[in-house]
Amino acid sequence: MIRFYSPDTTKCLIVRTEGDTRYIYNGDEIKYILDTNYVKLDISKIAKLGQCIYVCWDDEGYDWQAIVDGAEIIESKLDTNKFKVKTQLPLNERGTPTEIKFRGENCAIYSYYSNSLSPDNNGAIIK
Repeated sequence: MIRFYSPDTTKCLIVRTEGDTRYIYNGDEIKYILDTNYVKLDISKIAKLGQCIYVCWDDEGYDWQAIVDGAEIIESKLDTNKFKVKTQLPLNERGTPTEIKFRGENCAIYSYYSNSLSPDNNGAIIK
């Protein structure tokens, strides 16, 4: 289980993986599987090398926005007025997926393969 905090630590999301299923929860504490406040993703078609989560805080009117590129949303019980989960990276002007947005301020990329957070611009804190 990985906790992602905004740079000011006022917002948090938790990512938990069980086999080919990944859950993203809003909040900083989970004692058991909640019936609300999460999105459930199938990550079985994502190569291990490509497994990342892209996060931006206070983005496009949402408290946070997360992308798990290549995943399939199985179930969503998040408040869609506050939180956004997508399964495809934004496209550049040539139609190619790009992670440039997530290298900016208040954003971060976490790679499961390298177990690392980038960039080093304090876009997120993980615990």
